[in-house]
Parts: sequence; structure tokens; C-alpha cells
Amino acid sequence: MTKIKKIQIPIPYPVKWVNCYYIRGSVPTLIDVGVNADECLEAIKSAIEAEGGKLSDVRRIIATHGHGDHIGLAGRIEEISGAEVFVHCLDTVRWADRGSEHSRQKREDFRIFFAEAGIPKESIDELVELIVVRFTQQCHTVSTEMILEDGRIFKFDDFDLQVVHTPGHSPGSVCLLNKADGVLFSGDTLLPELISNPTTEKTGATEYRSLVGHQASLELIKSLGVKRVLPGHGAPFENLEVRIQKIQGQHDKRSRQILRILAEGDGSPGNHAGMTQFMVATELFGSLSGRDLFFGVSSARAYLDALEEQGLATRLKEGSQHVYYRLNES
Repeated sequence: MTKIKKIQIPIPYPVKWVNCYYIRGSVPTLIDVGVNADECLEAIKSAIEAEGGKLSDVRRIIATHGHGDHIGLAGRIEEISGAEVFVHCLDTVRWADRGSEHSRQKREDFRIFFAEAGIPKESIDELVELIVVRFTQQCHTVSTEMILEDGRIFKFDDFDLQVVHTPGHSPGSVCLLNKADGVLFSGDTLLPELISNPTTEKTGATEYRSLVGHQASLELIKSLGVKRVLPGHGAPFENLEVRIQKIQGQHDKRSRQILRILAEGDGSPGNHAGMTQFMVATELFGSLSGRDLFFGVSSARAYLDALEEQGLATRLKEGSQHVYYRLNES
């Protein structure tokens, strides 16, 4: 029986570790790979060698999503092994090349997003540069991205994994399902302890409602017959329904908190202006700066969009580049 080896890779985030899964077999495969750092590369190399394999033999790298802690090393491993790198088209990492058109467009997308969020103008350029530099440092460019599509089947020696598109944590997040035994590689879509909050940003010419998508993805996962979850962070777990119920409860709690903020602040019914994402994020989290500011306004936007979807809030953009939200009249 083909062995699945979990490799814990150190990452420079509060969560400290990301899970990479090595499947040897006749087509050696890595699911997620950590950030672009020598210690991460050495951790993968050593773990593969301990299983009797070699890093240069890896033929496939499947990224559950395009965040640096999951796909950052893919380009370096691709150079060493010639492995194909698979990622969903909505999570392209082509903007890791700072001189590319993708990178220039990503910077502009961030500027628009932060301006609409109501972040002070003098902070936007610095914030854009911080995020882009951080991403490009943690993510090596990939020469050729192979596109993951919902429903695609990856064949291994004695089992198959089916791609399940589960947007929410990112637009192109996917899970990988073994239908035969109910094992699900969940990436960051479903974690055993952390609540992996959906984050919203402008993606090219389109926007997506991340919390709305995330809630739909959780409902989809509940219907898949999953018996065991192999997550992107933390230990494997089996109490799927209980875990999803807890996550949904946390999202409901945060939504009610934001409704109170809108009711008590500038977004009270009848107030024309309403509140920006930045105002809401400041009420939620206090003073924010740097990367925390990005995640704060992004998380606020995810919940505000969900409240709009439910008919509880209205999004306005009148006479200003800022976007405002206010409660709907009851």
C-alpha cells in the first residue's frame, strides 16, 4: 500500500508549521511545500530521503492554494527535479516575478482594494510594497504552472485523488479527496483548531465574496463522505461535522459583532455615509499596521460582503473612492 508521509515544515508565521504530504509510489508527489527558505527545502529533502526517495525524483507538486507557505518552494523543487507544479488558475503565483506584468497588475489591484477599504492614502504605497516584497521573498517563481480544475483526477499506484474546488480561504483553494476511503487533504479550507478566516482582495478584474464562498465550500465538504481530514496545519482529525459546526458558529459570532459595530457607529440606519472596511476592522481589532492591517481589512470585507448577501447591509460608493457599508433599514 502506498504510504503517505506527513512532513512538518517550519514557516515564519505564528502557526509555526505547515504540513507537506509526500506520496512516493511510481509518481512521487508532494502536496504543498512551504515557503522559499533553505531550512524548508532541507526539511523536505531529509524527510523524502528518510522514506528511501530523493528530492530529484519528485514528479508532481500539487498546491492546495497559492499562499507562500504552501507553494513558496515549488519553483526551487521544480528546478531540482523537473516536477510539474499544479495550482488553480485563480491562485496563480506568476506575480512572484517582480518585474512581470502580473506583478505590476497585482500591485495596482492591491492599491485599488486598499483605497476602497478606506485605508489612509499615505499608508497605501508602503503597505502594497510590504505585501509584494514579503510574497516574492517567500515564493520562488514557477516556470510553468499546470492548471488544477475541479473534478480532475490524480492517479497513484493504489488510489486516486479528486480535485474539489473549495474557494473561501483563497479564490483558488482546493481539497483533494480519496473517494475510496474518505480521506481529504484539506489545505487551509478546513483546519482542526484554527479558524482559517477567509480573506478578500481584488483578483484581476473580478472580486469574490470569500466568506460566502467559504460557507458554501464547508457545506460541500459535508456532503462528500469524508471520514478523515489531513489538514494544511495541525493534526489529522475525524470529527468533520463537529468541526464544521464550530467553524460556522465562529463565523456567525463574528457577523453579529460586525452588525453591532454598524449599528453603534457611523453605519447606523439612516446614516448616509456608513462605515468603511478600515473603520470596521479598527473597531474589531484595534490599531493595525503592516501585514495585520491587510488581514484586518480583508477579513472585515469578507464578513461585510456576507452580510450584504444576506440582505442585512448595503454597500455604497458615492462621490468617493472609498466603499461604505451601512445597515439596512429593518
